[in-house]
Amino acid sequence: MRNLPMPASRARPPTMPLTPGKLMKAPQKDYMSIRQLAFFESLLNAAKRELLESAHAMQVGLQEDEAHADPTDCASVEEEHAMVALMCSREFNQLRKIDEAIDRIHKRSYGWCQESGEPIGLGRLIACPTALFCIETQALREHAASPHRFTRN
Repeated sequence: MRNLPMPASRARPPTMPLTPGKLMKAPQKDYMSIRQLAFFESLLNAAKRELLESAHAMQVGLQEDEAHADPTDCASVEEEHAMVALMCSREFNQLRKIDEAIDRIHKRSYGWCQESGEPIGLGRLIACPTALFCIETQALREHAASPHRFTRN
């Protein structure tokens, strides 16, 4: 028996990948749907790849600098090593946050404020895919932590 093409009326349309614009136009009922979670997982994985490539490039650069370092340039090489170590520390911290966000996606808790349980919001997640709190909760947390907040007497 020959394989006949499926009638157009029964064929499933190809799923177009989500873009930030399409994501923002989605109805509220679609918040953190499988498709939206896949969008954010893809976004996070791309950021992770970028950070890993950057870390590798820094490591290669350091090895090349050490191989060509003039003994009189030791101080500048050490300063550069300290700067790269700080950058690597920040990047590894960001990698940890990305891995935690991907874990929340798999557990289906991604996109929900860890303190209030409210939606974090698509715009905020597009801007900061590792966000843990909705904007209101984050603002309250930052205000409480601010050493410059004013107290009333």
